[in-house]
Amino acid sequence: MTPLDKLHRQLTTLALATSRRFQRMLDVRLGDFDVTSSTVVPMLLVGRSGGGINQVTLAEQIGVTGPSLVRTLDKLVELGLVRRESDPADRRAKTLWLTDAGEALAVQMEARMVDMRREILAGVSEDDVRAALRVHEALNAALVFDGQDDAGT
Repeated sequence: MTPLDKLHRQLTTLALATSRRFQRMLDVRLGDFDVTSSTVVPMLLVGRSGGGINQVTLAEQIGVTGPSLVRTLDKLVELGLVRRESDPADRRAKTLWLTDAGEALAVQMEARMVDMRREILAGVSEDDVRAALRVHEALNAALVFDGQDDAGT
């Protein structure tokens, strides 16, 4: 194993551990909203999109398969936080929108997450954040298997 191989191993191992720790922290910090990281992320991405995002695009952004996202969306719809509408361009497809209750909750969660990110990244310079983003974007782009990413695209 070359020194670069060892660095690659260290980076990917750390990325996995960091992702898991971030999800656990999200679950704790947002726990009083009675949501989990598995429901928070889709809900916030629907909100950040401005609404009208289709399920396939959302699955791609999250990196999950359509069927697993459908179960999560069913739960968000049942909780009254997200609604599905027929896509005017394709009646078979559905677009996703936050309900008024979903929008109100998303605003509160986003504010809490801003504070959490500031706390976590307090000792990291803007240049280092930008460098980390470049590395993670390269990793994300390279993680395609048999022509498909995790979302099946």
